[in-house]
Amino acid sequence: MSTTPDRALARNGLSAVCPLLTLALDVRGRLEEEVETQLARGGWRAGLSEWGREFSERLAGDEDRLVAQLAAFEWLSLTPA
Repeated sequence: MSTTPDRALARNGLSAVCPLLTLALDVRGRLEEEVETQLARGGWRAGLSEWGREFSERLAGDEDRLVAQLAAFEWLSLTPA
């Protein structure tokens, strides 16, 4: 049995904690690629919120301005005060 979540589970989890970011990536046809990249980076064992925070932090520097802005916004929403 694999200890890494499958793509569908990872996509659904990231969509739950980063809904705006994942929607923008999906509309741009990039969601599956970014989920694969995030899975390859690991870190999912830290918990879904932390993994989503890492996902949004990584994409806050994206070349696509909308993706970067949404990522920064969702990173802030997932970062403890």
